Amino acid sequence: CIYKLGEDFGIHLCSIISKLCDDGFVVSCEGDFMGAISMLMLKYLTGNVPSLMDFPQFDEDDNSILMWHCGATGNDFVCDNCYTWEKSYSGEPIVRDLDFKEGHVTIARLSGESDQLMVLDGDVIPGKRSFLGSGGWIENLKMNGKDISALDFVNTILVQKFHHHYPIVFGDVAKELSEIAAWLDLKPITKVEYEDYFQNKVY
Repeated sequence: CIYKLGEDFGIHLCSIISKLCDDGFVVSCEGDFMGAISMLMLKYLTGNVPSLMDFPQFDEDDNSILMWHCGATGNDFVCDNCYTWEKSYSGEPIVRDLDFKEGHVTIARLSGESDQLMVLDGDVIPGKRSFLGSGGWIENLKMNGKDISALDFVNTILVQKFHHHYPIVFGDVAKELSEIAAWLDLKPITKVEYEDYFQNKVY
């Protein structure tokens, strides 16, 4: 389907998802059902339309992480429709190219057998460019309300063998998510500090 859209219409599926997000729909790509449930939770809490991101890079110099995907992000993430349509990284179908606006974001995802919840929040760094597509660099990171470095976050998701998709939304609902976790008896994904040796999964 993705390749057919590119061949017949010259657009990438992510472009269609971004337009659906503009209209207020929650859309999870790549068949990520648990990601969709997590996104709905974020929309109900904030009233804003979330997006589903990958985590391709981090920067120890300013202690930030990059949330990015190939153009599937809606207008809630930019100021005054400040995006462009560009050819994708493959040079073929077009995608929506944008950098996140300034503001506070919450990243949250159900995991495991829907019995775990990761809660992360932070601030978008204005003007720090991501890759072609939709993305933003996040600093002042907190996991479950506690400071966490970019390196410790990377270590945490690797040791915990966490999913590669990260639902993100504008707004600060970390406390509300922690309360939801308590009511539903969801186990929080907790920080695993970086060590210079292999670590097994923490239960």
